[in-house]
Amino acid sequence: MILQTDIGFYSVSDNQIRYHKWGCYMMVIFWFIVMKTKYSLDTHRIERFTKVFETEDLIKSDLYVNNPDKVYRHFGVNVVTRKENPYYTCAEGEFETLVFKAYNNLKGKYWYHRVAGSGKGIVTYDPYGYSKAVKYGKLISKRIHKEI
Repeated sequence: MILQTDIGFYSVSDNQIRYHKWGCYMMVIFWFIVMKTKYSLDTHRIERFTKVFETEDLIKSDLYVNNPDKVYRHFGVNVVTRKENPYYTCAEGEFETLVFKAYNNLKGKYWYHRVAGSGKGIVTYDPYGYSKAVKYGKLISKRIHKEI
């Protein structure tokens, strides 16, 4: 699967910056869509879908996901998303997005990073590759997506 740092996002410079800095949750959603539907995605398709989702107010210009459920439904994956603690284990018909928090010494502030999980809190896809947030940060919560 494509990483949020993929060279294909350089075709439009502001998009590259958006994906590189803030695109982790959106890329995790796209990864799950590929896993659930076998839909084929490349950077150009991701950029096109991103524009559609912005127009429909499902995501913000900084790629903050306003409504993950509607993004999933766009591809025929019907889910209801909720927040759970980091110790929650997925039940049948659920999958998880892991939320990590890490401190950035250079900027003097915390940042958050989202990755796909196995259902038991193990990282299965990191949209940044090998992010420092996962390596040095702490798992603080999960977004559980229950298929309906």
